[in-house]
Amino acid sequence: MISTRYDMNSMLRLTALNLIGMFSLAVTLCVTFPFFLVIVSLGTVGAGADALGNRWNKGRKKHSGEWASVERMYSIPAT
Repeated sequence: MISTRYDMNSMLRLTALNLIGMFSLAVTLCVTFPFFLVIVSLGTVGAGADALGNRWNKGRKKHSGEWASVERMYSIPAT
C-alpha cells in the first residue's frame, strides 16, 4: 500500500512538472515569437527601403548631367 501511494505521488509530481513545463513553454513562445516576428519584419522593411533608396540615388546621379545640359539649353539668359 505504501509503495503504491509513493508511485502515485511520483507519477503525479512528474505529470505536474510536465504540465508546468509545457505551459511555460507555450507562454514563452507566445510572447517571444511575435516580438521576433516584428524585429525581423522591421529589418526586412528597412533593408528594402535602403536598397530602393540606393537605387534611386544611383539613377539620379547618372542622369544629373543630362538634366543640367537641358536646363542650360532652355534657361532664360539674365539681362
